[in-house]
Amino acid sequence: MSENEAPQETQEFTPIQSQEELNQIVESRIARERKKFSDYDDLKAKAAKADELEAQALSEQERAVKDAVSNREAELNSYWAEKFASKSAESEAAKMGFIDPSDVSRYLDVSEVMADGDIDPKALGKQLEQILTDRPYLAKTQEQAPNPTQGRRIKRSGSVEKSDAPKGSRAASMMRDFSRVS
Repeated sequence: MSENEAPQETQEFTPIQSQEELNQIVESRIARERKKFSDYDDLKAKAAKADELEAQALSEQERAVKDAVSNREAELNSYWAEKFASKSAESEAAKMGFIDPSDVSRYLDVSEVMADGDIDPKALGKQLEQILTDRPYLAKTQEQAPNPTQGRRIKRSGSVEKSDAPKGSRAASMMRDFSRVS
């Protein structure tokens, strides 16, 4: 050993002889651990007090900004929920045989279809049936005849009917027909 080193105290291990000795060792260990965390409740109280002071320190403007942001988020959530409900209704309307499924959004009451942010399929079905009952003109009919005033006619064979006459003579023919009517 050198001169700077202090002689180490050696403790010999003594086995535990009784339950009382074991209990005493365990209790002393528990007491040391509790002592380490004895100020935990104080720290918890101080943290709560600091949070309270921080909340009081918020200015009116900061509170107003937070309120405005939360209101805007609620509006956006409502908007997108309505959009989702409308698109779902359009999809169901197409299955039910509406001529133009986008018409459904005009007559749909979204508040009755939405339940806790989700779409109630039964309520949606009932509303769509009611819309068809109230407005039968929105439903497709069996077979609608083509409107001859809307473009070229298609023959039953699938080919397009064309006139052999030049365009000028067709226009002249139409003008003659028009002058006869007036």
